[in-house]
Amino acid sequence: MRQAASRRLPARTSFAIVRNIKTLQPIVEDIQTAYNELIMKYAEPIEGDKFRVKEENMSEFTTELNSLYNLDTKVPIIKIKFADIENFDFSLEETEALYFMIEDEEA
Repeated sequence: MRQAASRRLPARTSFAIVRNIKTLQPIVEDIQTAYNELIMKYAEPIEGDKFRVKEENMSEFTTELNSLYNLDTKVPIIKIKFADIENFDFSLEETEALYFMIEDEEA
């Protein structure tokens, strides 16, 4: 999404992308922190900064990880219209990153 934010886009589209990044960033960081805590709780270091979940902890780790990833979090996303970006050449990676915020005008 950051690559798309660096393009010269219409002001409203740029604002939506930047605002969504700022909205999502702390949530992503919180999820990463919770994940790291699970790793510290259930895993052991194997080499450098790599960890392996201990076999005897795998079930509890998986249950807690699934619980973390299945949280129902309401996030206010600003949508953009496809028509506002259809004349711009986005890479597949950029399109995939923006997909969740593009309004489907055919719906």
